[in-house]
Amino acid sequence: MLSLGATPAVADVNSGSLRWYRGNTHTHTRFVSESDANETPENVDCWFKSHGYQFVVITDHEHLTDAGPLTAANATPGECLLVQG
Repeated sequence: MLSLGATPAVADVNSGSLRWYRGNTHTHTRFVSESDANETPENVDCWFKSHGYQFVVITDHEHLTDAGPLTAANATPGECLLVQG
């Protein structure tokens, strides 16, 4: 189970409470020369964090951009999760 801070990331079906997360599931970066984006993964991560997003999936064309190093360097628990997609 994925958790952002103290709030559960999935609904507790017994309590009837739901929690929504703001995110983007399709984001390109200029990491790959064939991409149609103009920002680095670092700048993309920074922009989405500063605009209140709680998760971002990087989906570069024909390439799996490794989100691990960027997440390790910039992750703050409860803020924004960067996902390789």
